[in-house]
Amino acid sequence: MYVVYMVRIADTLEMSGKTGATSLPEMKDRNTPASWRTSEFFEQVVADTLEELPDDIYGRLDNLTIVVEDGDPEETDVLGLFEGISLLERGFDYAGALPDRISIFVTPHLALGLNKQQTAEEIRRTVLHEIGHHLGIDDHRLHQLGWH
Repeated sequence: MYVVYMVRIADTLEMSGKTGATSLPEMKDRNTPASWRTSEFFEQVVADTLEELPDDIYGRLDNLTIVVEDGDPEETDVLGLFEGISLLERGFDYAGALPDRISIFVTPHLALGLNKQQTAEEIRRTVLHEIGHHLGIDDHRLHQLGWH
């Protein structure tokens, strides 16, 4: 069964106790360096997160692609998205399938209005959440684990 899971801004705000996100236009008006507000920064955080995974978890990742994109034009509040067949759902007929895909979206993360460190932590949390779906963990359990 092919599934799609996503992390929305509202989920992140609910867990952090915040009531609303800073809009992207407000972000552009800030007098802070923008050097970390790039796809390259996001890609580095994703790479660092993968390197920090325990070997037994990293070794279970199979037929998976992780990409950093600007955002989902139809779902502007989505931080990350898993599309594919989780490891638990794969059967004997799985051979030859296209890779599962995890997308990490830049624009919605920046819209949270967080500083560099907080943004990196949120990217990491989103990557772990989506990897959880790849492994077959549902949203309820991911929330219990703090990977909202």
